[in-house]
Amino acid sequence: MRLWDDQCEECEGTGYVQCPSCNGDGKVFWPGISGKNYPCGECNGTGRIECIRCRGTGKA
Repeated sequence: MRLWDDQCEECEGTGYVQCPSCNGDGKVFWPGISGKNYPCGECNGTGRIECIRCRGTGKA
């Protein structure tokens, strides 16, 4: 749900979207490396990445 008309539809004005590599978890499981969870390399463990549509501004 958009709060303002000039708000980005993709990220709903936050400037960030869920990381597709870790599905927002911030961790990835690598079975070949001792079967442990490691911080996601795409989002640096935050679980979110900058919105590509608005480039992190949150505006349309």
